[in-house]
Amino acid sequence: MVTEQPAGENPAEFTGKFIKVVDGDTVDVLTDDKETIRIQLNGIGCPARGQPFGNNARDTVSESIGGQVVRMVTHGEGRYGLTIGDIYHNDMLINLVLVKADLVWHYVKYAPDGTALAEAESTRQHET
Repeated sequence: MVTEQPAGENPAEFTGKFIKVVDGDTVDVLTDDKETIRIQLNGIGCPARGQPFGNNARDTVSESIGGQVVRMVTHGEGRYGLTIGDIYHNDMLINLVLVKADLVWHYVKYAPDGTALAEAESTRQHET
């Protein structure tokens, strides 16, 4: 069970239905109030659509949690105006699942305290 919650200023938490993968590290969640919130997954980066392996993370997220209720822990707004957050499903941090699956990388600049992300990436690199 993965439950690390990276440090952030006053994180907010909500649940909602996962409705769309925009990119491998960006998703749309529909809140109970029927508001769609676009979330940039905290502490990870991934190839964009059209780049090699760009669809792999997107497909994995969609297949894993498509249409499911997820828990979001937000950490403010990013530089493109998107909400930055961690997405959990069945107590698993999806951000971390993607790093462990070698589909994305830990983006240290934006999540320097993401120790589980860093450890997962380091372990993954030593296994190859």
